[in-house]
Amino acid sequence: MEHLVFAPRSANGRSRSDWINTGDCVWDGPECLQKTPCIRDFYPDHGRFFCLTLGLGKANWRTLMNEAQSIEAFDDIEYISDVFISITEYLHGQQSKISADTMKDMIATLTESPIFPVRAGKSEATFDYLSTAQSTDKWFIADREHLSQTFEGLVPLLALKAETIGKIAPLIATLGWEHRLLSRHVQGVPETGGRIQLTFEYTKSICAKARYIAR
Repeated sequence: MEHLVFAPRSANGRSRSDWINTGDCVWDGPECLQKTPCIRDFYPDHGRFFCLTLGLGKANWRTLMNEAQSIEAFDDIEYISDVFISITEYLHGQQSKISADTMKDMIATLTESPIFPVRAGKSEATFDYLSTAQSTDKWFIADREHLSQTFEGLVPLLALKAETIGKIAPLIATLGWEHRLLSRHVQGVPETGGRIQLTFEYTKSICAKARYIAR
């Protein structure tokens, strides 16, 4: 049986004042949760009542999936990044406990949901639209900062910082998205330019060590 709980507006902005169903909230969860109220934020001294009597628990994979599916086009990019990082951390900590069926459901949810912010260079906004990760949706992951700068505006890119992409690398591997990594598709070609000029001091230093190098 579910009950209604009043959640006041939280000081950290994680939720708005409202009456919510106990099936739509959790007792506690990661800081990224903005669409899923954490009742501990409002009633920290009443854990026994909410957890034992009303049956609230901590956030789990389904909570994170629901939060991810609630991502909207006007959401802040930092919030979206935090959601993906939290999912990655959950997978890293719980992967051995996650069943094959659950993992399959998670992959399907993340792949089919339009939750990935893509920057196509069409505006000055942080990202232009939300996309799914299905094979028909063509966008790439700039997993190096120089790749992000080089391909900006040329191909659709996941609008996450290189630092964030590094943190969610295990998630990318788990979901089999390595084919979207730009580093897998491009090859650097070093070029030299300008005049050649000997560095006398360095040359002298190497000459002094020549017999040791020869050995």
